[in-house]
Amino acid sequence: MRIRKGPYGRFVSEILDKDTAIFTYADEIIGNGVISNLLPISIEQYERKTEISFEFSELVSISECPPPSADNTETINSIRNALSGLFLAMIRMNDILLPLSNLVWDNRYIFTDNKYEMIYVCYKPVKEEETLPSLDSTNIKGIEQFLSLKFFDNVLREDEKSALLYAVKENNEQILSDLCNDLALNKKTKASTRADRKLLVPLVSAFASLILFVFKQFSQIIQ
Repeated sequence: MRIRKGPYGRFVSEILDKDTAIFTYADEIIGNGVISNLLPISIEQYERKTEISFEFSELVSISECPPPSADNTETINSIRNALSGLFLAMIRMNDILLPLSNLVWDNRYIFTDNKYEMIYVCYKPVKEEETLPSLDSTNIKGIEQFLSLKFFDNVLREDEKSALLYAVKENNEQILSDLCNDLALNKKTKASTRADRKLLVPLVSAFASLILFVFKQFSQIIQ
């Protein structure tokens, strides 16, 4: 695969052997935008070859994105939401019988927008051997390298990365779905952090007063 720039945008393109069979169902699914995380694709068939191109105009390779600072909660929450959406899309692809083995887990060709609201991947619409839908049919090593990007250092804890990999390896959609929900819900804004601190002060004061009251009562009983 290679990056190609033209007058009508930027593309990731690949030349396929002329004997490669195109999976027209997958091409239609991508074209209709059923899975929003899949990059738009065009297919040009020539006499001796077929070229597939994925448009990523206005997007940036995730491998080039700087990691957000630990206190940039807005960006961190946005990326966590985007990751949740990507892994939920894999479950959705299983549901509609798109083989996950055709996903391209190459960090150079995984993209995001400038607000980190969505993560986009390439899907090669080529026919594979017919198999049952399975999470573990995808490139596990590729996902591991994807999650190991420095971009995610302040976004995901190590246990969260391990849990996502485990769910995919074990082909457990329920665990993966639960993890995705946790990614989307497990947020903390700066405002809520300050509010928590404000709430903590009176709670500590009240607890200290309670201890002092009990101590005084106990002292009177002893006397």
